[in-house]
Amino acid sequence: MAPPSRPLSLWCSCYNLQGASQRHIQDHLSELVENASSDLESSKCVSINDDFYLSPLNLGLIASYYYISYTTI
Repeated sequence: MAPPSRPLSLWCSCYNLQGASQRHIQDHLSELVENASSDLESSKCVSINDDFYLSPLNLGLIASYYYISYTTI
């Protein structure tokens, strides 16, 4: 895994991180990805297969094509 980006480790309080260690940054980024993917799945923009693979659905493709926020759909 690549080292964390410098701004994220230096500005941990701005990102609501518990600490600046590699583990804290990985946990924070993992939580961001999990929250975003579950939001997209609940809005029917993507489907999640095997808890890992994301597949776009029709609403996700439309939102992507027209640069529309998934919350608008």
